[in-house]
Amino acid sequence: MTGIIGGISMAKFSHLVIAIPPKEEQQRIVAKVGNLMLLCDQLEQQTEGSIDAHSTLVEVLLATLTESINSDELKQNWKRIAEYFDILFTTKQSIEELAKAILDMAIKGLLTDNLDIKVVPLEKVLLFGPKNGYSPREVDYPSEAKVLSLGATSTGSLLLEKSKNFDKEIAADSHLWLTKDDILIQRGNSAEYVGSNLLIHEDIPGFIYPDLMMKIQADSCIHPKYLSIALSSPTSRKFMWERMVGTSGTMPKINKKTVESVPVPLPTLEEQSQIVAKVGELMAICDQLKEKLQQSQETQVQLTDALVDRALG
Repeated sequence: MTGIIGGISMAKFSHLVIAIPPKEEQQRIVAKVGNLMLLCDQLEQQTEGSIDAHSTLVEVLLATLTESINSDELKQNWKRIAEYFDILFTTKQSIEELAKAILDMAIKGLLTDNLDIKVVPLEKVLLFGPKNGYSPREVDYPSEAKVLSLGATSTGSLLLEKSKNFDKEIAADSHLWLTKDDILIQRGNSAEYVGSNLLIHEDIPGFIYPDLMMKIQADSCIHPKYLSIALSSPTSRKFMWERMVGTSGTMPKINKKTVESVPVPLPTLEEQSQIVAKVGELMAICDQLKEKLQQSQETQVQLTDALVDRALG
């Protein structure tokens, strides 16, 4: 016979050595494996139930923060949650949900006790943009200028190593060059990243942004860091997601009109600075939780490796 089973030829498969213990021992093995697999199924069900319960608890408690009626109530609700940080925020998802809640509280005015913030469309607070970038043909040799890939801004940090070489003249005064306080918005990507934004903190000579990103610059009435926070909030992201096009079979995108229409809460510049500072402090807590989670996972891996080595040694 010829043929392939799981990448193994029939000739080799037929010569595999199989241990055949006595029939009574085979029956004991079958029974033991059955019991162990049943235990695995039970553990899996318990784990799934625990994960669901934990996710629901986090969701409910974070809702008490975002639905607080004023800053005093927010402080009380935050204090209650802070007491249980060690058991609440123990997964990547729960920490991400906490970060979203922080952004939600920020734009609602809960961090500055101003619940009556004027809301304007994004186009009213822009000095420049939204304007699409440019994606020149990539070359396979080093070049002086590079164009960012979408992955360069997807993580929330600017990763310049995720860029492509190109060999085309770009005018020195072109809007394509990255400068301090530019905000890049992904207008096309997988749905998860559409509408995500990144603030450029300093001039970055030699780099342009691609066609699937838009660039905006804040007017003097709004702090660039605050604007980036507002655009990152769950409310803004939902607004853009609901207006995506091309979600069936093609890369989803948002257009210039959608971005210009995003509602932006506009407190005073002083309040904006306070919000930026408070969000920075709270996001630092999220970063600490992520670091703690990473350390815990590394410890678990090391422990598992040690146990396996001992069992097989």
